[in-house]
Amino acid sequence: MRVFGDRGAAEWCQANPEDLSFCDEYGRKMLLDRASPEIEIANQLRYTRFKAGHPAGFIEAFANYYCDIADTLEKYLQDRKPLDHENVFGVSDSVGCMHMLEAISDSSANSGWIKVQ
Repeated sequence: MRVFGDRGAAEWCQANPEDLSFCDEYGRKMLLDRASPEIEIANQLRYTRFKAGHPAGFIEAFANYYCDIADTLEKYLQDRKPLDHENVFGVSDSVGCMHMLEAISDSSANSGWIKVQ
């Protein structure tokens, strides 16, 4: 999958699921994995059950997401205030992601650029 934006482009290939190729707006190309110093979230201890190079799978991804949801709910129950969690998304974020996925599908079907709404 390739994603192009104003500040760079990223490419992920299922054959190498641990790597993300990123090219920034200045033409610098980087091969990133979760141990890369540029990574801000995926290299946190709670998200690295396996060392970089050992693929983390589908089950681990859901385990991490469920932990994030549980942490957010626990915090809400303590404070009784709605709160944002950087990794647990609300409806508006989810709708935005759906628009992006739709644009990806349209771009692939039409072999052209699609503006994400």
